[in-house]
Amino acid sequence: HYNLHNMYGWSQSNVSRRTLDLLYGNKRSPIITRSTFAGTGKYVGHWLGDNFSSFSEMYYSIPGILNFNLFGIPQIGADICGFNG
Repeated sequence: HYNLHNMYGWSQSNVSRRTLDLLYGNKRSPIITRSTFAGTGKYVGHWLGDNFSSFSEMYYSIPGILNFNLFGIPQIGADICGFNG
C-alpha cells in the first residue's frame, strides 16, 4: 500500500482529466487532488490539505507551495481559511 498509494491518486487524476477532456473538449476544467505523484501537474492541481485557522499555519503552507512548484506541479492550493479556530 505504501508504494502504491500516490500512484492510485495519479491514475484517478489522469482518468478524470481524460474524461473531462472528452466531455468538454478544449476547456480545461480544474481538478484538485490531495494524492500526487511525479507527472501529476500535467493533469491536475494539488491541495495541501486541512490546517488550523492561524497565521502560523498559513506561514508553514508557503514552503509546501514552493516545494510542489519545484516538483513540477504549478497549481497548488492551501486551505487558508482553516477548519478549526
